[in-house]
Amino acid sequence: MVACALFALAGLVASGISWRTHWQVRSAPPTVRPSCTLSESTGCADTARSSYAVVLGVPIALWSACGFGALLVLAVLGLRRRPDHAFPTGLLFAVAGLAAAAGVTMALIARFVLGVFCVECTVIQVLAVATFACAALQLREVRLGPSRALAADVRRLVSYPRTTVAVTLFGAAGVLLLVVFYPEHEWRAPGIPGLPPGAGTLPLSGQAGIPGGVTAEGHPYLGAAEPRVTVVEYSDYQCPVCRGAHAALRDMVARHPDRIRLVHVHLPLDQACNRAVPRPFHVQACELARAAVCAERAGRFWEMNDALFEHQDDRARLDAVTLAPLAGIADSAALRGCIDGPDSDAAVRRDIEQGIAALAGVGPGLGTPAFEIFDASGRLAGRYLGIGGDDGLPEDVLRRLDAGWPEETGETSPQGDGR
Repeated sequence: MVACALFALAGLVASGISWRTHWQVRSAPPTVRPSCTLSESTGCADTARSSYAVVLGVPIALWSACGFGALLVLAVLGLRRRPDHAFPTGLLFAVAGLAAAAGVTMALIARFVLGVFCVECTVIQVLAVATFACAALQLREVRLGPSRALAADVRRLVSYPRTTVAVTLFGAAGVLLLVVFYPEHEWRAPGIPGLPPGAGTLPLSGQAGIPGGVTAEGHPYLGAAEPRVTVVEYSDYQCPVCRGAHAALRDMVARHPDRIRLVHVHLPLDQACNRAVPRPFHVQACELARAAVCAERAGRFWEMNDALFEHQDDRARLDAVTLAPLAGIADSAALRGCIDGPDSDAAVRRDIEQGIAALAGVGPGLGTPAFEIFDASGRLAGRYLGIGGDDGLPEDVLRRLDAGWPEETGETSPQGDGR
């Protein structure tokens, strides 16, 4: 019982640390690397940002703290000397068993679904299993089977109805308050300078009636067949700013489909296929770009594009089996074969080389999102890296795009770097 109490106390402290990390990670932009991140595959960021880290709107770390708190209370109660030395061995064994099972399940999800190793999570899981082992040894010492020990504990609780009901209602109320009032703290991208508040916040949902096609160079586009202005976006599906920028530009195209054209070019910042990236960065971006290329060949590019952006924070869903139905593709095996094939890889590499050549000298280095602006005659008006700042898409350009790129009123077209 002493060991159970110590392990439960340690688990409570570890859960508190993990919850603090969860809050920090989810409150920061996805590009931030927290101190718990030791490498691309060892850290807490991907685990904390995944959908598996939250149950009923509450972080797993807080549920873990509740579980260890209950185990600590039961272990302390067990330290009080009683004639049979049994209570609450059965309850302790049952709760510790649930905690250990949850810990093992989360470990398997992290390893085989998310593909990461979370040090803080592993500490919690080991402590849960250790507490369960101590509870099992205590059960052996009182010489009772699990079911008999649990039944004896339940009978003892029934013999104190007022206390049992009060404790049960208190615990249930605490859980209910936690589920109802726990605050959301997801990071939200700030508004884009030059655009109205809320621009680009609607969910992406495929082509949605917007005209589109493929450029002479083979790139998918949305918008005007004879555009007044063309925006070429160089984008990475693991770049959070790319998602917001793309959504905002899509809003503009949807409102002015006869004036604006939006062209997509892949520029994954992933060492696996991008020679300009010196170290691992967006380690899944090349594969995701190939998935979009393969979806385009199945006539579902924009559906796949939107699925990749909408599920950007959930790496568990970013594989062929889960993405195929999200993009409306029936044959996930064919999609997987295309993603792994040389043709999709060659297509992504061609886009990357185009981006490297086009963006040379723009900004401090290669990055996303990046943009090229062309006028109605196809003349390059500017190249930009990011949105806002010294090199990004300027506010006056965004305002003109938001207005549908009206006729010139005497001012010259805004110019960017790299002309």
